[in-house]
Amino acid sequence: MINGKYGYLIKNVSLDAGYMTPAICRAIVQNDQIPNMPYKRPKIKKGFSKKYEYVYDEENDCYLCPNDKILMYTTTTRNGYR
Repeated sequence: MINGKYGYLIKNVSLDAGYMTPAICRAIVQNDQIPNMPYKRPKIKKGFSKKYEYVYDEENDCYLCPNDKILMYTTTTRNGYR
C-alpha cells in the first residue's frame, strides 16, 4: 500500500465517490490524513419513498408508509434484523 512507504508525506487523500465507504474513510482518518471526496446523492428509485418518510407505530408494532398503509413484519434476516 502507498501509505507504507509514503504515508508520512501524504496529508490529503482525494477519492472518487465509489470509494466512499466507512472502512476506507476510517482508515484515512486513522492515518491522520484528510479525505476529499465528492458528494454522493442517495439512490432512490422513482415512485419510492425515502426512509425518513416512514413512521413507526409503537402501539401496533408496525410501520406506516407515506400513503397511510400498514407495513407488517414479514421476516428476520440471518443477523436478527426485522
